[in-house]
Amino acid sequence: RLNAWNNLRRKNASIYNELLKDVEEVITPFEAEYARHIYHLYVIRTKKRDELREYLKFRGIGTGLHYPIPLHLQKAYKYLRYKEGDFPNTEKVAREGLSLPMFPELREEQIKEVTSKIKEFFAR
Repeated sequence: RLNAWNNLRRKNASIYNELLKDVEEVITPFEAEYARHIYHLYVIRTKKRDELREYLKFRGIGTGLHYPIPLHLQKAYKYLRYKEGDFPNTEKVAREGLSLPMFPELREEQIKEVTSKIKEFFAR
């Protein structure tokens, strides 16, 4: 079943990508030509991540924050003595990343609902 599930998630990601391609404030996941992403998570990036998350939550759309604290700033790695600013790209991604609903059984109508609310948020 794994290949079938992966293909369904890839199809769902393709729909998300298409529906979000014209939303300037959103960066969709990148898939290199030489690789196949399985989209266990579908993580967009936006500078207004927290506001968008609340907007979607209020409208019944669940989202996730995966890895909101970069490794170098986590307590477990404090002994390495890295500080904020040492890995600016990692910190930026951690601040901007928002996981949208993603699972094999996700229907196109549900993806359209999520993306329409995202567009609505940025049109305000």
